[in-house]
Amino acid sequence: MDASPENEGLTGLALAALEGLGTGEPAGALTLARYRYQTKMTISAWLTCLLPDGPVAIACERVEDQVLVYPACLRFQQVKTRDKGVWTPGKVCEDGGGLDSLVRSYNMAQAAGQLGIAKFELLLEGPSTDSPSGVAFFADASTASAKVRTRLGDHGLPVEQMDDFLSRLRLYPNSPSRDTVDGVNILTLACLLPDQSGYTILTTYTKLLDAAGAAQAADTSLTRTPWQEVVAALDAGNDPTPAFGLQVLTHDGLVELLPPLPHVELVDQQALLRRVAETGANLSALEVKMVSAGARPETVMEAKTKRALAEVLRQQALAASDEGAARLERLTVNVLTFANAVAKSVRLAAVGNPAVAARPAEATFAELVLKVNELRTLDVEGIFASEPYGVLGYLCHLSDECRFPWRDAS
Repeated sequence: MDASPENEGLTGLALAALEGLGTGEPAGALTLARYRYQTKMTISAWLTCLLPDGPVAIACERVEDQVLVYPACLRFQQVKTRDKGVWTPGKVCEDGGGLDSLVRSYNMAQAAGQLGIAKFELLLEGPSTDSPSGVAFFADASTASAKVRTRLGDHGLPVEQMDDFLSRLRLYPNSPSRDTVDGVNILTLACLLPDQSGYTILTTYTKLLDAAGAAQAADTSLTRTPWQEVVAALDAGNDPTPAFGLQVLTHDGLVELLPPLPHVELVDQQALLRRVAETGANLSALEVKMVSAGARPETVMEAKTKRALAEVLRQQALAASDEGAARLERLTVNVLTFANAVAKSVRLAAVGNPAVAARPAEATFAELVLKVNELRTLDVEGIFASEPYGVLGYLCHLSDECRFPWRDAS
């Protein structure tokens, strides 16, 4: 995070602008149980505070479900779930569809004279329509049809502000689902904290959930960072305790709750966080396991390529006969035994070698590449005989099934 005096002053202006908008719709803070998914989505946003150009704070239930506060920008985000079907332009325009709330936020920002630093975003659980007009709208809201524009007007958006609102609007379908959002957040933490135990990861995640839930409910008993200190640090104004201060999750508050971050992994951690922020966290288990074990991006890409080549042969083996699955499982036992032995030898060799110890996946993958001919001898039934690195690619598939962690697990 850039903590220069210039950015601190700009951040103070952004927070002061948010303070001037009022609380907005109060129902969200009163129905926390209904928004547990929202709490978990807030964790995903909060973790991006660790990025150098990430937000400095997340304001919960402040005008919108969450507002990401940057030095000179406010991103108002509405989070919506859906039990079935796909999102269409018509559905997001319905009462309670999300755009109605963002229109209210837009009008509040305009009334407060803060449109210049405001953006409006709709985070949608589940997919969007594949109709041409729908695809265009979700990619670029300015392509909204006359019908959508009429519905926005019905929600209180003045005609003369229509184009400006749509230019500031971003729609993000395919956000992590209620079934997967916990896994996304836990795997992100595992990559950020590769040296921590599973128990520590889960405990840390629980602490973050408690803090985010408390902020959404304005529960003072669980607040970790006094708002007075935040205001003083950011020079946001003369009021030492703004009314919504307890609903703010800060960068410093996040760092307080996390175990120490290993500096050797800083670049990879930031790359992972940026990928989570930009793609909706559609990370494969292979990618997460390799990054959490210290693999560099180029190594992960090589592993994914080898997996893709092997996947063709794996599918052919499954389709060739009823015995395909049994043949693959017999190979699996031998491949995992071999790979785990290599990972263990890497761990033993890393004693007294901090560089190797910090990145076991790098050393393990390199060793397996060197031993690729030994790996091939395990494929006695010739499933991957036509692909030189086929068995290594199959091991990458097994990692994608969470069966190989790229480090010694003993």
